[in-house]
Amino acid sequence: MKKIFFYLSLIILLLSFSLTIFNRVYSFKRAGAPFADFLSHFYDMKQYYENKTFPVTGARFVMMPLDNESIPRVPGGFFYIHYLLTYKLANENITAMRIINLITMLLPVLLFLFWVYKRFGISILAIMSVFTLFNIYYVLYITIPI
Repeated sequence: MKKIFFYLSLIILLLSFSLTIFNRVYSFKRAGAPFADFLSHFYDMKQYYENKTFPVTGARFVMMPLDNESIPRVPGGFFYIHYLLTYKLANENITAMRIINLITMLLPVLLFLFWVYKRFGISILAIMSVFTLFNIYYVLYITIPI
């Protein structure tokens, strides 16, 4: 019985990882450009990049026209710092920037799942991998904004 549970956990784990990779590759071409968030974030990042300024404010609360600077903003600029860093690492190539973003956003999740495996074992890892890798907010924000 324990062996069956182990193999079932292993199948769920492999299925969640393979479907996650498939989901990222499938949604990669479809995510990004048609969304207002992507355009405004890219515009803001490009302004910081061209002016060679360090971002101190985060992403916009409400997407308005791109040249409207009177919108309330979230304090802190980690989003744009990460955005600028990946843009710079990709030599101003948006596709390469999105690939670097996918990798950097996947690393903390993989570290968390490794910790879950070490702490709780493979069966809990299988369950947590489904919960984390198929979380709609994680899927949305790892593929669309950048």
